[in-house]
Amino acid sequence: MAPGAQVLIARKGRVVYENNVGFHTYEKKKPVTSQSIYDLASLTKILATLPLVMEQFEKGILNLDTTLAALIEDFKDSNKANISVKSMLSHYAQLQAWIPFYIGTLDTITNKASRKYFRKERDLLHNIQVADKMFMRTDYTDTLFHIIKESPLRVRKSYKYSDLPYYILKHYLEEYYEQSLADLTQEHFYEPLGANFTGYLPLKRFKKPTNNSNRR
Repeated sequence: MAPGAQVLIARKGRVVYENNVGFHTYEKKKPVTSQSIYDLASLTKILATLPLVMEQFEKGILNLDTTLAALIEDFKDSNKANISVKSMLSHYAQLQAWIPFYIGTLDTITNKASRKYFRKERDLLHNIQVADKMFMRTDYTDTLFHIIKESPLRVRKSYKYSDLPYYILKHYLEEYYEQSLADLTQEHFYEPLGANFTGYLPLKRFKKPTNNSNRR
């Protein structure tokens, strides 16, 4: 199921077991070590956003019945005003499964990334890195949020997995704390846990892999 893995078990602040097995890839060229770094991809939903929501629940800042209108003022007059935290987290909020945001950033002639939104070098207007030598307009995040807010709800109220709750909750948490999600997770969880290799923006903290065989 996987070419390699890291296993670490801690109890009351002490590491009681640690072991590394296998390799980075099935070609078995580079063994897994304690310094190996993995891209956790979609797990950030449960390793970053959700723990912050749970912490607010524990502190009484919000509860499962708290609505979007109560969390984010911009949602008060939207079709999502009465959506609760519980319905979002359980994927019963009638939200769209996903929205292809990238389509709006494509050049209508070449069908490639438009210079209206992207640059190869970082500057004051294009400050969000999305790939190597690719920086997006900083203000486009406001457009993404507006698209989500104005998006239609699904007609049928049934289970439908959606990414949108985590865009919404990220916006709420960053607005509430006036900090980025990257800084919030470091401050509230990863640093206190001693999870020194866990966090956002790894290229700012670790050496970039030199080729595909080293990607992890």
